[in-house]
Amino acid sequence: MKGPSFREALRYWLLLGSTGIGGPAAQIPRTRDDLVTRRQWVTATDFDGALAFCTLLPGPEAQQLATFIGWRLHGIRGGLTAGILFVLPGSLLLGLLSAAYLLGRETAAVSSFLAGLQPAVVAVVAVGLIRMLSRANRRSRWLAALWLLPLAFFDGPWTFPVVLAAAGLFGAGGRPARTSFEDQPKPEATVPAPSPWAAPLLTWMAVWWLPLLLLLALFGETSLPWRMGVFFSKAAMLTFGGAYAVLPFVGNHAVESAGWIGQQELLDALALGETTPGPLVLVLQFIGTQAGWNHPGELSRPAAALLGGATALWSTFAPSFLWIFTLGPRFGTLLTDPRLNGALRGLQGAVLAMLMLFAVRLAAGVCAPTGTILPMPTWIVVGATALHLHGRIPSWLILLACGAVGTAVR
Repeated sequence: MKGPSFREALRYWLLLGSTGIGGPAAQIPRTRDDLVTRRQWVTATDFDGALAFCTLLPGPEAQQLATFIGWRLHGIRGGLTAGILFVLPGSLLLGLLSAAYLLGRETAAVSSFLAGLQPAVVAVVAVGLIRMLSRANRRSRWLAALWLLPLAFFDGPWTFPVVLAAAGLFGAGGRPARTSFEDQPKPEATVPAPSPWAAPLLTWMAVWWLPLLLLLALFGETSLPWRMGVFFSKAAMLTFGGAYAVLPFVGNHAVESAGWIGQQELLDALALGETTPGPLVLVLQFIGTQAGWNHPGELSRPAAALLGGATALWSTFAPSFLWIFTLGPRFGTLLTDPRLNGALRGLQGAVLAMLMLFAVRLAAGVCAPTGTILPMPTWIVVGATALHLHGRIPSWLILLACGAVGTAVR
């Protein structure tokens, strides 16, 4: 199987980053069809192995998959190109939409459109939960019920990290789980021989943290840019399961604990993230932008918003390159480690529990009888959920239709 030239690969990653709308549920099948069936750049076994490896990692699954495949095809420059181009077009577009949102959200047309989007966002989260539950094995679903109790009754800033650690230890300490990858043929493509841990780990840790330490030096440890950098870096390390896993953790902190944004702004962030290309976790860029605008400190509002969005973007995606370039040479060993796969099942249960609570809270806020956004938001949630599950209509088109309904009703 002949691989592409670097220029061919660069054009493809730019195309994928510019047109990949719909989050990981749409992006991963499309990437598989493009690279395995149409272009035949990688084998089905290699692609499935890469996907299985990326599910073990915290952070944005689809972006890390692109980075890993780019690395397999053209080394570090290929991984960097794929990972950056997968994010860059959507990030630029979301930056423009964020500016338009900040300047025009008080107008009747924009507020009405966003009011229609908010019930649709509840449907998006509900569908994401349904799909994660359908992919999860029976043990993970049972663990989700177990972790619902501490998450529901001990809601605090450290609850999710503690539950996540306990879930991983519980899963790793149980009976070793047989991995689905053990029954598959080994990847055909060669990968670089495992290198010492220290050099790539220290290199990418420096790349990740030096810009954040610069924020500390410039603004101080109590400043919002530094606190956002630390928090979003923590989210990048603790969230397993892709975009839908990070949303409850970040939403709970940004809205409830820190008060950076409001619940309505969180819903608007999810809506904008679903209607733009690139990874769904780009919603964190919008949250950072909005937080900077709401709490500018000594900076002007535009400068604080731009810095907040850039900080969230960097802290979210820089760790992805550390995971891929440090752990990538050992991915075969990691995939077949029964303890690691057991820990992953435990983590999956905790993530499912967190997403369940997040979906319930979003639905309660949008569909409550008092303070209702639309006369019949519940019906919009039900209709949008049915259309998403039908699977033949793109999610961004459903969201735009719901926005149009909101405009008409208002």
